Amino acid sequence: MISFVLPGMIAALLMVLQLHKYAVRELVTNYYVAFCFAFPCSFRFLVSLITEWAPHWAPVCLWYSFLVQLFCTSGSTRDRSGPSVPIFRLLLPLAFVAEGVSSRSHLLDLNGAELLLLSFVLAAMKMKILSSPIFFLSWASQVLMLATTNPHPVMQYCQFMLALTSLYACETAASRGTVVGAARAKLA
Repeated sequence: MISFVLPGMIAALLMVLQLHKYAVRELVTNYYVAFCFAFPCSFRFLVSLITEWAPHWAPVCLWYSFLVQLFCTSGSTRDRSGPSVPIFRLLLPLAFVAEGVSSRSHLLDLNGAELLLLSFVLAAMKMKILSSPIFFLSWASQVLMLATTNPHPVMQYCQFMLALTSLYACETAASRGTVVGAARAKLA
């Protein structure tokens, strides 16, 4: 019995370590992925630092300045340059005006698991992988986890690892697909 359990536990441990390696690699190699997760999760803390001296609409400005920096400036997302989605140049000012009137940032109402899901979607939008089946599977499993469980730190850690690992898998699949597509074009 122990001869089956011990190798199974070792294999599971090695798989968990491999998933952590992929997650850390995604954070280290793509600074915007780390920024997509760091800023929304630390937003509540940043707002608490500025509420004493900043005007009441400062959290809304801070959030939208992050979105403009992320989506409306040129940057390298794999080998592409330019804004991620040009429609954001039109939608972000409109959304800023709509939310700025309320002077309350709705991001402050989200719990940790919802912030992680938002961060995952923002990173996927920046990486331009919203049409990837890996993204859809990961997003669906995170939404299901969010809907069925209470926000617990262990579940949030699992959600964080799932998000980073799936972003890594999407990027790896996209880069291999590009290489395979280029090789097929040369052969044709």
